[in-house]
Amino acid sequence: MSIPMSMIRHGAAAIVIMTAMPAYLPEMQLITAWAGGTEQGRSIYNTTLGTPFTVGDADLSVTALGYYDYHREGLVNRHEIGIYDRSGTLLGSVSYTPGDPTFRLGQFSYMQLAAPIALAANSIYVLAATTTIADDRIVDGVTAAAVGAGIQTIYGTLSAETAELSFPATLVGRNLIFANFIAIQ
Repeated sequence: MSIPMSMIRHGAAAIVIMTAMPAYLPEMQLITAWAGGTEQGRSIYNTTLGTPFTVGDADLSVTALGYYDYHREGLVNRHEIGIYDRSGTLLGSVSYTPGDPTFRLGQFSYMQLAAPIALAANSIYVLAATTTIADDRIVDGVTAAAVGAGIQTIYGTLSAETAELSFPATLVGRNLIFANFIAIQ
């Protein structure tokens, strides 16, 4: 299964890219800020959500994966977070269970990867994460997102109707913030 070219070219026109993080920072996040949207829970659950994105002109090495931390005190529920290539191959993931060691950066709780995920320049990938029915939340209705210096574009939200981490390929039709990563160039 792969991301449809029609979605890449036309499907996410609603997201406007704002400013990027300064290129001199040694680490960067996929999503650095957003506008619009409201925090919500319990309306999208037992689903894998995905954010397609294109890497910029330099390769990236992803060192940590994170989930939106509504409580800002650590995540309440189990989440799996991973990065897929465009053809649907899982390149690396973390599995979070409440109580696991994490670190916070901005509004996300992150887990270090056992081994970095290498992302090739000018290539398309999907950051995916599982959602649950309980207390951890997402941001729905995002109208603009700022991306890190190493990212060209993000393309809206995809889903797969399964509670287990899997490649999401169905366009949701609205823009959600739920997961993030940290990378170095």
